Amino acid sequence: MDEQKGRIAWIDVAKGIGILLVCLGHLLGGLENGGLVSVNNLGAFRTTYFIIYSFHMPLFFFLSGLTFRVPIRSNYIDFILHKIFDLMLVYLIWSLIFGYSKIYSSQFVNKQVDLLFFTKILIHLFAHFWFLQSLFIIQVGYGTLFGFFDKKNINKYILLVLLVGLCFYSFEKNFVWYSIFFTWGTLCGPDFLKNIRQQKIIFLEIGATICFLSLVILKYTFSIFQFRGIFYSLNTFALAVIGTFICVRLSSRMKGRAFSFFAYLGYYSLPIYILHVYGAAGVRGVLLKFGFRDLSLHVILAIVFSLLAPIMCFKLLKKLRLGFLFGPSIFLKPKKVEQ
Repeated sequence: MDEQKGRIAWIDVAKGIGILLVCLGHLLGGLENGGLVSVNNLGAFRTTYFIIYSFHMPLFFFLSGLTFRVPIRSNYIDFILHKIFDLMLVYLIWSLIFGYSKIYSSQFVNKQVDLLFFTKILIHLFAHFWFLQSLFIIQVGYGTLFGFFDKKNINKYILLVLLVGLCFYSFEKNFVWYSIFFTWGTLCGPDFLKNIRQQKIIFLEIGATICFLSLVILKYTFSIFQFRGIFYSLNTFALAVIGTFICVRLSSRMKGRAFSFFAYLGYYSLPIYILHVYGAAGVRGVLLKFGFRDLSLHVILAIVFSLLAPIMCFKLLKKLRLGFLFGPSIFLKPKKVEQ
């Protein structure tokens, strides 16, 4: 499907699930760091945190790979320009806005934001905007490699193996790690997009869910005993792959109001990703100021505002003709598909 003509609805559903997990994961981390989680709730919080962080970002890179198309040589400049405006420019704009707001709202109110600050944003991954910079590097690198040299799937499989090996040699969550899932998405190809909603593999889905939960328990055990090594890396990799698979299957089979709800969130996933921290932090600050420390109240209100505030902000900016701050692809309309 041509990216410029529309969107695939079930992919928006998957993005909607993913962005909800992003908001929840950041919220849980903020509540724990803020000392709002009691000892009695700590185990449940950390287990939920483990589950979310095991696959929610690999999911986004996989989905990006699914819809990625290798540019032909004659369109290479247009491809680069599109990625600069769609990813890198958005990264720079919002990193600067976020950086300025952090300094203004901190104890360093009088600190100047100079050229050094701007240079750091260009070189280092900054705040939660690292996703945009990493995706830009991966897409441009992948498009350059296979747009100019070779497009055969066999070489993509070789690349996937090399990426996995490199990650296990020096295992950390970097753009090499996420390149694995992006490459996996590109290997699935157009047939996967066409047939995913028709395939029904209920036993495989149940088995994957049981395996995923077992791996979560195993990773939690590794963390308690501070165990690191090849088995910990294999566990992390398996969790990311199986978690992504389960989420994709769930998205492709979802129907009714749940389908519409998550597709709606997925359509606005970029504004939510960029601005959700303001909604969560704002709610937490107001509740604490008035003495409300009830955990359930914090979680519910923060999630609601993390989702609604960015959507409302985007719609307002769009009316003010400032929607370009989120990149041109945000204006693509969802493609209607049978639920």
